Amino acid sequence: MKLFLILLLVMVGNSCTEKQMGESLSPENDSTIDIGEDAPQESQNPNEIVLTAFVIETFDAKKEICGQEKQNVVAVKIDRIVSHGQGIVNLPKKDQELLVHFLVMNEKPEENQKLALTAQESLCADASKTYFTILKHEISE
Repeated sequence: MKLFLILLLVMVGNSCTEKQMGESLSPENDSTIDIGEDAPQESQNPNEIVLTAFVIETFDAKKEICGQEKQNVVAVKIDRIVSHGQGIVNLPKKDQELLVHFLVMNEKPEENQKLALTAQESLCADASKTYFTILKHEISE
C-alpha cells in the first residue's frame, strides 16, 4: 500500500509536460509591475528614504536635533515620499514639517525651494525619536 501511494505521488508530481513548463517560463507570460518614472531604479538601502520637500527655513548657526548640536540644518515640509527602504521607524507624512541635517551643503537652499532628497534615518539617544540626515539632494523645479 505504501509503495502504491509513493508511486502515485511521484506520478502526480511529474505529470507536468515539458510544453507546459516552457509556457510558464516564457517572456510573454512574465508579469511585470510598472513602478512609474519617479521611482528609483536601484533598490533602496535599509533606513533610507527618497522624498521631495519644500524648504521652510535655513539656519546659519548650529541647531539642536535630538539633543546634539548640528551644522547645516534646514526645516522642510514634506511634499511626497517617492520610495523608502525597510527599517524606517518614523515614516514622514505629506505636509509634515521636519528639521533635517545635511551632510554636505554647497549652497544654502532658498525658502519655498523644492528639493529632491535622499535621506537616512537615525535614532536619537533616547531611541523613541528619529531624525533624518540628507545624503544627496538636488533642486527640482
